Formats: sequence, structure tokens, C-alpha cells
Amino acid sequence: MSETANPNGMLDRRAFLRLGAFGAISAWLGLPAAAAPARSMAPRTVIDLLGTQIGIIRRSAWIRTPINYARLRAASPYTRITLHHTGNQALRMTSPHLVAQEISNVQGAHLALHYGDIAYHLIVDYAGRVWEGRSLAYEGAHTLNANEGNIGVMLLGNFEKQEPSAAQLATQANLVALLRHQYRIRASRIYGHRDLSPTICPGGRLYPYVAQLRQT
Repeated sequence: MSETANPNGMLDRRAFLRLGAFGAISAWLGLPAAAAPARSMAPRTVIDLLGTQIGIIRRSAWIRTPINYARLRAASPYTRITLHHTGNQALRMTSPHLVAQEISNVQGAHLALHYGDIAYHLIVDYAGRVWEGRSLAYEGAHTLNANEGNIGVMLLGNFEKQEPSAAQLATQANLVALLRHQYRIRASRIYGHRDLSPTICPGGRLYPYVAQLRQT
């Protein structure tokens, strides 16, 4: 069974997954279809490109638990971006070691909910650094019933309890602009999690900045 939708542990199903020729080859070899890369897009190349423009800390800096590829779904072409917060507690750490530990903890929580990997594609810490999350080759699991074609970006912190840092806000704006340019995503397709699901995420102190991005 592949994963679903939402870091709160609610599950949904889809009838089918279009994987094209790679899917047929995977089936013939007896491999999980979900392990196939997404369409003709080269997500590794996209991450490399973003890395040269904004700087991205790769998964190898934080991952401690293997990915369960059988639970992942190949990504559809990206047409929207959804912004989130961690939401559990205020987080202001800037030490790369502590941030890596926190991201690994998030992944562990998601794996415990039977996700294949961390739910989000990109993470922004309090210092404004961008961390690579789930590969863009795979659909995220961050927004219930709305993950298809949806890039998940999560800012570390609880923005009901704290203000986002100036560095986080600057990085969020730059990262969203770069993703929009790369995938030709309209400004009107930038969302806070609360726009798509009944939740307070990404927090009342971050959401106004997300709404501003839609006006850009």
C-alpha cells in the first residue's frame, strides 16, 4: 500500500498511477511501480540547479533511516506549491547539527505513520538555509487529498507561537520564485496548507507572508 496525504496520518487512495514505459518495465522486472522516477523531468538536475542559485543542504547531511520506496508514488508535473510549518514547538536552532537532527526526527515521525519518507520536498530552517527533503521525483505527502503536482515546502518552527525569522522569510520568497520559474507555476497556485485542508498550518504568523506571495 502506498502512502497518502497528510502528516496527520489520514490516508487516501487513488485508482491508478501513470508511469509510462518505466512503469511497464518496473512491472516486468517485479519492481514496485512507485519506485519509478517522475515523468521525463530530471529532479536531481532541478535540485542541482536550485543548489547553485540558493544553496541546498543535501539529504546525506541528515538522513538516518532508509526510504521505503514501495510506499512512494511517482510525481506528476508540478503545478502548485504549498507552504507548511513544523507546528509542534517553537524552533530557533541555527546549529546545522541540531537542524539535521530535527529533520531526521520529522522523517521518523512520518515513517511511523507508514509514509515512505519525509512528507516535504524542501525544508527551510531558522537560519534561512534550505535542506533537501523528499526527492522531487516522488509525490509529497503533506496536504490531504491535494498532493498531486504539489511541491511541499516546510519551514521549521511553530508560527502560532513564534515569528518566522527574517532569513526564513527571505529564503521562502526566493525559493518559491525559483520553483515557480523552473516549473512555470502561477502565483495564484501558491498556497498555505490551510488553504487546502482544515488546519491552522502554516501558522497565523507565517500565513500573511504566504498570502503576499500570491500577489507577486
